Amino acid sequence: MMMKRLFFVVACVLGMVCAQAQDFETGSLEIRPMVGLNLSSLRNVDGAKYTLYYQFGAEAEYFVAPNIGLSGGLMYSLQGCNFDTSEGSNNDGFVKLHYLNIPLLVNFYAFKNFAIKAGIQPGFLVSSKVGAYAFNRKYQTDASSMFKKFDLAIPMGCSYTFSNWQVDARYNLSLTKLFKDDAILVEGAKGDNGYNSVIQLSVGYNFWIK
Repeated sequence: MMMKRLFFVVACVLGMVCAQAQDFETGSLEIRPMVGLNLSSLRNVDGAKYTLYYQFGAEAEYFVAPNIGLSGGLMYSLQGCNFDTSEGSNNDGFVKLHYLNIPLLVNFYAFKNFAIKAGIQPGFLVSSKVGAYAFNRKYQTDASSMFKKFDLAIPMGCSYTFSNWQVDARYNLSLTKLFKDDAILVEGAKGDNGYNSVIQLSVGYNFWIK
């Protein structure tokens, strides 16, 4: 929890101290390709550790007022976690979950260029792998029978726009249980009540359509 709070405080401070200004016009539309990093883990799963993955995709934002934008997107997002399953081990196991996420957000520009945002995010699981490291090798297997295909999350965060660039920081709080049934991911890591938990930092470039 402390790491999440620090992440957003730093992102917000950086946004407010930036100097360039950008005017938003009511009725304007922007298309924004995005790429970024996921700091991902699984809530309520024993031994789960935050792990660095990636995301990419695009969003479109329509301004219904000079300080309010409505955005929707399609993002390919690699999520999951690593595990320490025994004393002295280092990332013995892992889960990799490949999602197509659809973030739907309300963006309120509290200061010029600086937006606070929140909304809902349906996600669709397209691939899942569970594996482990042993004897300097990686072993993995398909795990589609273990995980639910649909995930619903609440994305919340902030962004700063300068020139045509936007820096965006979010936390995606999943509301949907991850597993179909009780599951043992790897030895010592039980996950019968797990949820996705993802911190995201991304950069996008705006193409304006009047």
